[in-house]
Amino acid sequence: MTAALHAIAQLGTLRAVDSLIEGTFVALFAAAVLRVTGKHNAGARFAISFSALMAIAFLPFIALSHQAGISGASHSAAITVSESWALYLFATWALIAGWSLLRLGKAMWHLRTLRNSCVPVDVLGLDPLLQDTLRRHSGNRKFVLCTSDQVSVPTALGLFKPAIVIPHWVMHELSAAELNQIVLHELEHLRRWDDWTNLAQQLVRALFFFHPAVWWIEKRVALEREMACDDAVLTETSPRAYAECLARLAEKTFVRRSVALAQAALGRIRQTSLRIAQILNVDRPIERARSWKP
Repeated sequence: MTAALHAIAQLGTLRAVDSLIEGTFVALFAAAVLRVTGKHNAGARFAISFSALMAIAFLPFIALSHQAGISGASHSAAITVSESWALYLFATWALIAGWSLLRLGKAMWHLRTLRNSCVPVDVLGLDPLLQDTLRRHSGNRKFVLCTSDQVSVPTALGLFKPAIVIPHWVMHELSAAELNQIVLHELEHLRRWDDWTNLAQQLVRALFFFHPAVWWIEKRVALEREMACDDAVLTETSPRAYAECLARLAEKTFVRRSVALAQAALGRIRQTSLRIAQILNVDRPIERARSWKP
């Protein structure tokens, strides 16, 4: 049992070291592709970034299966780690990754509880503009429009029971046109199946917390995901009106945040400012095909 544990620790540590090298090359290649295709829409940039993130995640397992079929491959490794150090490193990774996965599981349970506590909205009582938007997008994916006091910003909850959750204050303080733009953005998240790609992204971040390339690509994926949804909204509204809507939503959300969460709020506002800058960029191509696949 001890020998098997040491062997697993040794192999896992070597694969982690290899993934740092392989992942760095994948990130550099993705950065080069993004630089060449910089004028493409956000959906294409998301596909490139997300593919790179998945490549970093699966390369260690592909190499591991390849090594398993080669007799004596472990003895010819270019980098070796002592058994004691391998065990310490593997145990540290297991503890941190396990804690991250536990937090992710807790967050998913919280989303499940939130989804069950949401109050469905009577669609017939909404503005005709919003009714038309919901009717036109009802065939893409079955969802429910809900309200809740437990969320501070509009949110698309997906996976098995998709829903668009709007805070009560948003329903009352934003105009019908602004609310329609927010719903369009969240509908695009569901249409793109961003709930599942976001889950995969969070799993990779939890398991590869030690990888700098994962940190960089993961931030790009999150930003390009939002911008791709912004592109879908811009096909039905003007850039200036949508930028004003996002700015107003960010301002009202920030006011409602507590002082303890100010840093998180500033982080969201920084991302929003980048999105607004892109929305108002007249030279940026807008995704017309409405798909994140290249």
